[in-house]
Amino acid sequence: YTFSATQQEGFAGLFFMVTTAGGRDQLISYSVDTKVEWATKTPSAPTGVTATDGTYSDKVKVSWSGVGEATSYNLYRSTSSSRPSSPTWTGVTSPYSDTTAEPDVTYYYWVAAVNSSGSAVSSYDTGYRAVSLALDKSTDSYAASGGSGSASVTANTSWSASADVSWITFGTKSGNGNGTLTYTVAANSTTASRTGAITVTAGSGTSYPETKTIAVVESAAVAMGTALNNTTLSFTTGGNASWYGQEEISHDGNSSMRSGAIGNNQSSWLQTTVRGPGTISFWWKVDSEERYD
Repeated sequence: YTFSATQQEGFAGLFFMVTTAGGRDQLISYSVDTKVEWATKTPSAPTGVTATDGTYSDKVKVSWSGVGEATSYNLYRSTSSSRPSSPTWTGVTSPYSDTTAEPDVTYYYWVAAVNSSGSAVSSYDTGYRAVSLALDKSTDSYAASGGSGSASVTANTSWSASADVSWITFGTKSGNGNGTLTYTVAANSTTASRTGAITVTAGSGTSYPETKTIAVVESAAVAMGTALNNTTLSFTTGGNASWYGQEEISHDGNSSMRSGAIGNNQSSWLQTTVRGPGTISFWWKVDSEERYD
């Protein structure tokens, strides 16, 4: 007898063809215990990779479509279109939140589908984390005497402030992250109210900076004749800082003139001309620096 054996598709047993000496064939089947190992197919590359573009201020969210053969996924990140040799994160699931991304930096993301036979990497998609900026005020009002002000800044990156008028100056005008902006509004010596703007910018020099504005309004000074209770005389003022009429401090409960804000060895003067003989009377109050003024 001669034997030939074949494995039929769909069966784990072997089939034998028996040929006798007389040339007659007889097909018999004989069950044989066999161990069949199936090779795992390498997964295909993930599709639908999407990274958010400024949707969130605390993360970049990366999503992709699942691959049937994959048992896990790895995620690559770079600041250029060159994929790094090693994954940035392993064993991730979709969607993945990249909370380590810096605000307003464009990142490239690739997703690799992985199983025991290998891996396949997707094409990249870009995304970025938004710059966030918030102030605790949008307006600030002052009397003619001016004063000091501040604003609480909430930001996820560096910020700085500027003013569009010279009568607003800064103490603290920049920071990184949350902080406090401080500024000073000079006295208004004119009889017209005035408005200035403080602009705070976060992420300056980046592709998508964020800005917020504080509108500063300062009241007009009281006219000198009204503040001095004498509209018949002509008054002038000068020096390093002019006197101005104001209503915050007065003898009669209405208004008075106040000297400008000056430093050491500076002056602020107010004058008029009268014809005598006569008597000049006035009320005055001093707020001075001890041992200096």
